Amino acid sequence: MRKFVLITALSGVLLLCACGENPQESISSSEPDFTVTTSVSETETVTVTDIPEITEIQTKTEISSDTATVSQTITTVLQTETTTAVQTAETFPEPENQPFETDENGAVIMEVEEDTDDSEIISAGQKLYENACETEFRYHVGCPYNLDYNTYIENQYGWPYYLVTDEGYTSIADVERDYYKIFAEERGNDLSEIYMEQDGKLYALDGARGANVFYESSEVTGIIEKTDNKIVFSVDNHYTGDDRNPETPLTETEKFSVVIKDGEWRVAEFYLPY
Repeated sequence: MRKFVLITALSGVLLLCACGENPQESISSSEPDFTVTTSVSETETVTVTDIPEITEIQTKTEISSDTATVSQTITTVLQTETTTAVQTAETFPEPENQPFETDENGAVIMEVEEDTDDSEIISAGQKLYENACETEFRYHVGCPYNLDYNTYIENQYGWPYYLVTDEGYTSIADVERDYYKIFAEERGNDLSEIYMEQDGKLYALDGARGANVFYESSEVTGIIEKTDNKIVFSVDNHYTGDDRNPETPLTETEKFSVVIKDGEWRVAEFYLPY
């Protein structure tokens, strides 16, 4: 009987010890939960770190895209300027809401009647004067034709005249044909100083220079004389100064005349103000 009680008591102690060890095993088993939580936290940290990297890539892409756009814009502008520089004949835009027209060479087309208002005539004169300035500058400063800069001849001063490669241009007469589409033949020209012909080929000096840095604008201010086939205008050329007094504005008044044949105006008396 005593042996049975002792064994029972020992069994109880062992049972209590076993029960006492369970909380430790439970605490130990909770460590994986803590580890999992820590792992999740680390995963979130990585995700947060990745966000700026994605944003940085997007920013670089946007900058690259903008750069490409700018490059494309610059290329287009350069190509446009190059094309304009080598055009044989420049096309002048048609004036809007004006009592006159201009052809593709810049010449004015307008019938002048007895009752035509002077303001309309002056407006037409202003447009023709501006187109004449652009044309004169293109023929005397630079060249309106395509040139081969690897092929040239020299004049008596050793100045190079480059080969004109436009089809149909082999003589100074070909240049005059274009020039007189806006200027009057009665005016004459000095194109032989700028163009040379040799062995059936045409060459151009292409003596590029800058315009007068003081030049500001020109204004046709009035009519000096008017007949059925000729009109003489007064023109004020405005400058911000000159070489002696670069900061003192000045105005020079010149005469500008046109001859009219069948409603077509051609420039006669003319002075390039720059």
